[in-house]
Amino acid sequence: MEGGDGTSIRIWTDPCLPSAFLPFGSSPVAQAFEEAKVESLIDPVTKEWHSATIQSIFSPRDAKLIMSIPLSSIPVADKLVWPYSPTGVYTVKSGYRFLCRSQNFEDSDYQPVETNLWKKRMVISDDLCDHCKSSPEDTVHAL
Repeated sequence: MEGGDGTSIRIWTDPCLPSAFLPFGSSPVAQAFEEAKVESLIDPVTKEWHSATIQSIFSPRDAKLIMSIPLSSIPVADKLVWPYSPTGVYTVKSGYRFLCRSQNFEDSDYQPVETNLWKKRMVISDDLCDHCKSSPEDTVHAL
């Protein structure tokens, strides 16, 4: 989520915390806040976080992350973004890179190179069926 006025971001079910690996809150759902949106944590006049409310219903980790989110002084609509790509749009490539980083892998660990299994493929010298060795392999013959 990209923060705006908080009117469309649900506190307990939307991934709204600025944390790469745990963007959902880890605090138990607070009574009377089950369906609350982020806007309920923002003072509508000052456009600042209700820090006392946040600290009373969230774990210290969650409260710190919430209050680290900068708030806009002008009304801006919330929008869903993928924070791990420059455009904010999810791509398979950005998802792959996120997973590699989350596992402490470098992208190059899984690039096709001679030593890993992605590169281990046979070079076929002829087009004969591998099973009968008498007919050229085509879609029907292969199945």
